[in-house]
Amino acid sequence: MTRIPKDARLFVSPKPFSPRAACATISHMGDAAANSDERRPVTILFTDIVGSTAHAEKLDAEEWKEIVNGAHRRVSEAVTRYEGTVAQLLGDGVLAFFGAPHAHEDDTARAVRAGLEIQRAISEYANELRGLVANFQMRVGINTGEVVVGAVGSADHSEYLAVGDTVNLAARLQSAAQPGAVLISENTARLVQSFFDLRDMGEISVKGKTEPLRVFEVIQERAGFASGRGIAGLSSPLVGRERELQELTAALNELHSGQGQIVFVLGEAGIGKTRLVEEGRRGTGDGGWGTENAVFSPTPDPQSPPPRFLEGRALSYGQSLSFWTITQLVQNDLGIVDGEHEIKIRVALKKRVQELFAEKSAEVFPYLAHLLGVKLEGEQAERVKILDGETLKRQVLLSLAEYFLKLAQKQPTVLVLEDLHWADPSSLDALERLLRVTERAPLMLIALMRAETDKPAWRIRDLVAREYRRRFHEIELEPLAANDANALVDNLLAIADLPDALRQMILARAEGNPLFLEEILRALMEQGTIQRDENNHWYAKSPVSNLHIPDTLQALLLARIDRLEEDVKRTLQLAAVIGRSFLFKLLEAISDAERELDWHLAQLERADLVHEKTRLPELEYMFKHSLTQQAAYASLVRERRQEFHRRVANALEKIFAERQEEFLGLLAYHFDRAGEKEKAIGYLIRAGDNARLSDAHEEAIAFYERAIELLRESGDAEREAKTWLKLGLIYHANFEFDKAHEANEKAFALEQTLRQQASRALSADSRRYDSPHVFRFSARGLLISLDPGLVSFEEELDIINAIFAGLAELDAELNVLPHTARSWEVLDGGRRYVFHLREDVSWTNGTRVTADDFEWAWKRNLAPATHSLSAELLDEIEGARNFREGRSSDPSKVGVRALDTLTLEVRLVKPIAYFPYLLTQPVTYPLPRAVIVKNGDQWWKPEHVVSNGAFQLVEFAREGISLERNPNYFAEFSGNLTRIETWHTLDIVANLQEYLQDRIEMCIANPHEQLSNPADFVSQEEQYPISKLGVAFLGLPPHPPLDDVRVRRALIHALDRERVSRASQGAELPAARGGIIPSGIAGHSPEIGLAFDLDHAQRLLAEAGYPKGRGFPPLILFSFADSDFVTENEIARQWREHLGIEVSLQIAELDVPEFDTQIHMNGWVADYPDPDNFLRNMSEYWQLRRAGWQNQRYFDLVETAASTPNRTERMALYREADRIWVAEDVVICPLVYFDKLAGVRLIKPWVKHWRSNRMGNVLYKHVRVEPH
Repeated sequence: MTRIPKDARLFVSPKPFSPRAACATISHMGDAAANSDERRPVTILFTDIVGSTAHAEKLDAEEWKEIVNGAHRRVSEAVTRYEGTVAQLLGDGVLAFFGAPHAHEDDTARAVRAGLEIQRAISEYANELRGLVANFQMRVGINTGEVVVGAVGSADHSEYLAVGDTVNLAARLQSAAQPGAVLISENTARLVQSFFDLRDMGEISVKGKTEPLRVFEVIQERAGFASGRGIAGLSSPLVGRERELQELTAALNELHSGQGQIVFVLGEAGIGKTRLVEEGRRGTGDGGWGTENAVFSPTPDPQSPPPRFLEGRALSYGQSLSFWTITQLVQNDLGIVDGEHEIKIRVALKKRVQELFAEKSAEVFPYLAHLLGVKLEGEQAERVKILDGETLKRQVLLSLAEYFLKLAQKQPTVLVLEDLHWADPSSLDALERLLRVTERAPLMLIALMRAETDKPAWRIRDLVAREYRRRFHEIELEPLAANDANALVDNLLAIADLPDALRQMILARAEGNPLFLEEILRALMEQGTIQRDENNHWYAKSPVSNLHIPDTLQALLLARIDRLEEDVKRTLQLAAVIGRSFLFKLLEAISDAERELDWHLAQLERADLVHEKTRLPELEYMFKHSLTQQAAYASLVRERRQEFHRRVANALEKIFAERQEEFLGLLAYHFDRAGEKEKAIGYLIRAGDNARLSDAHEEAIAFYERAIELLRESGDAEREAKTWLKLGLIYHANFEFDKAHEANEKAFALEQTLRQQASRALSADSRRYDSPHVFRFSARGLLISLDPGLVSFEEELDIINAIFAGLAELDAELNVLPHTARSWEVLDGGRRYVFHLREDVSWTNGTRVTADDFEWAWKRNLAPATHSLSAELLDEIEGARNFREGRSSDPSKVGVRALDTLTLEVRLVKPIAYFPYLLTQPVTYPLPRAVIVKNGDQWWKPEHVVSNGAFQLVEFAREGISLERNPNYFAEFSGNLTRIETWHTLDIVANLQEYLQDRIEMCIANPHEQLSNPADFVSQEEQYPISKLGVAFLGLPPHPPLDDVRVRRALIHALDRERVSRASQGAELPAARGGIIPSGIAGHSPEIGLAFDLDHAQRLLAEAGYPKGRGFPPLILFSFADSDFVTENEIARQWREHLGIEVSLQIAELDVPEFDTQIHMNGWVADYPDPDNFLRNMSEYWQLRRAGWQNQRYFDLVETAASTPNRTERMALYREADRIWVAEDVVICPLVYFDKLAGVRLIKPWVKHWRSNRMGNVLYKHVRVEPH
């Protein structure tokens, strides 16, 4: 007899011992399933013969083979009996699993039952082997968890296996089990403890695990417990919610009486929140109040119209999708769906807004249209486009509040907000505004959410409970009581004779959750355990002992999904990747089964997994429950998920190509999940930028943080650093200085590494492509000085930025990037900054730029003798204002100090949100002290100047300058310009002629000045709209005769600013109707300006003692030399015609004393994108004060606002100050915002990378001139 070697292990095919049905399933599933991996929860069962090696040594190989076969047969029979899968026979061991390829609701319990049966069968088998094998025993280990199942192997041989740590742990449990025992993990025990008696074996150490594991031994099955399956198609009246429905109905009564209401319905998933609201809605009746359908009929007039219900649903992944939930409400009201054609949205919205707002519809339509992604044109487009993110968001919020106010005033309205716990921050902001509407109109808000106190939505609940107590109702849904759950079973099945054992099992498993109970019954019906007889009565066909109810809803849903045909199941999974609701056309675009798609969806509807959400105007489907979608999604392995997400993302790009800005968040989400890092990064950053500019800071942070994760994985340190700096700006703006410091530190560390690796290489590389061509362009405006501390005109700014380098620079996206500073620290709660300078920065004379150069420069600019207009920007530095205004003569008291050669410390009086932007202003640039001391105010002229920027000044005249590239420039120089020549003139026609003859490569063109359109001369690609954060305005200093506010009001009410704008700028630019804070800057107030009202103007002037202008002294309207006087002439003409006042025009320089005391035209372009720059640092502020204007409340408001941490409160303070200036004291009248001028910048097509930021600044070091 041949003996088997001691270490031999047999591999036996599982087929002879697998159940025939299971073998057929595995062998014939086809490519769609057998070769398709899935991620799913399964229960793994491992068996092993105890002492097999010793037994084998004592027996002939053939004898031992027969014994092992007998053991495997008994194991396989037990597994088969409970519909498990025998995956592998490993010599004397067996691997089986439950839950794949098809799931059952009670797979874990089946596995444990199989384990017990195996031990019973092996015990009997041991008796049969007595005399041949002594003490024949087996160990069984069982573990439950997530695995990947699918075909494993090669083309020649593959097996259907489960792979994952769950399998490994089951094998370890088998090794740890006592002979004859079934040992299970804690995961398994948690799911089967109701069915089996377990012995807690404590914790054991397991190979490969760092932490000990708690294990249990299965003693026996408890008697009288079973499970089964079901089918869809059940319904029931509402039960067990009488008190809750009565409270909801009482709130509806109050609504009908005209009182707004706020209701929070709280409870876990599936507890019945939606059903309760549906019942309340049904109770209102379709034909008025008090219909027979009402469970608790309200008492008001039955002829009054019932309330109108609108629904909005939050998405589980929608926290970064601004206004998603609230937008759903508007769409619901308009009868449109996601992805609707823009024309249909426009028509529906326009009709609705006109109906609600009549003549005021134009004030609301642009903002709601923007919210819905409707493309605007003309004045409406400009009204939205010129707004900064914070102001636009505020206008959207105001418009939404007015919209729902009008709806409620027209008819009592109920807004139902489903799954509010997932709502995006912007929708929560909108909801907070809607709370106030409930005090003004019959508007009812019903928020359905889980009681998760850590979610942002809980803040709204607490706010309502605290401040709206009279309108607040909180309905918390608890699990149904046993008798109510029992009644629900009776109603669903329409019978009362369900076997008690089965009924109790259903009730125990459902635990009072109506959805769980309903799904359990469906499973039982699908399985055939309960059936309908010929009299249409349900009865239990199978014995209770054969039924097993799913332990979790996820398992139940997965079991239902597995019953679908494979191609239908694939369609369901595709839909799950799209989201809870999905457009048919989007699913069609990504599906491989276009022809069968209708049939697939019909099958899914029949299975009650999805239903039509709407058919018109666009066919859209929805998962019956979010958990169904989640279960289908969770079953996909990573590779398949990525493939499907990629399909969705590509389809979104194609279908919504013209509306991509609306879908940036979704595109980022799907490309991210698809593993398309580069595309995901691009969309994440764009989505973050959009959110930041829209003042949606929370969403922006989420987008940026995810982008950083992907950038780090991609090794893109440069973009990662810039994204960290964007985060730093957001945190700084929110007064979260510790977070800002941390974000900046991460950016600086990355940039330092980049500099060490490539800074010199970058410069050398760019020089190889230096252009031999001189870059020439014309600039409109004056050049007086190129002293960074004395800059007066914006035309000087770009030149100064080209020849000097400060601590930081501002890029085209308004990001603050390190320049001469390699890093900085934000310390002491934003009151102290420490800057660390680069070691490689030098002046053009070869000397190093030091911290002393910065300290001396800042203090020199603050000195009263310097007469620096921009030194006011430094007033928040300790001692700066006193020193600048001459109240202190000690520069050491100013909080700027060089700690050493390369370290600069700046101390502030108080933290301010905008300080990083000040680092990009010329007034903070370093200055060459020795050169200035030697050459005085001529130091910056070409023959003396020493600079440290990308270019150096070689020629200067008021009509033009020449720059040459600085060969020792320290930073990145991505452009190729070696020389720049500018021509400064006011002759626009001459500029255009020079441009058309290719003698210059850039100029500014204004249609009304050339009496023609630039498109008549140049191609579209050469036209770049001029965009700036600025405003043109009239200054009205309170100096006689303007010391009477009635006179100032009369002048502004008599001014038709639309005509002024058309006369001066052409039809493209609408007149300014808001405050001095321009559109595009946070804090803008769009509609606070005094309206054109001629009758009121004339009455005011008469009240002031000048009826029809009689006795009013002649006025002088000052303007600057670069003005064409078109605007001024139009203003003078209107005042003469409307009020009888004579106005003469006069050119003035800034130093003309009369400029401060007479009406004057002026303008301001932001130094930094913050309202403070307009309300405290604009030159007009100081001119008005010099003219005698005083308003302590205004001064207090702007001083307080500058250091107010809460952004909403801060903007409210600025808006109130702006209102004082424009509408109360009327010392300023905004005329035009510079966000988009009628003119354009013409640039030759061979000039590349010309990018200006919102302040109109350009970094010439990035401009390239291509061969031409």
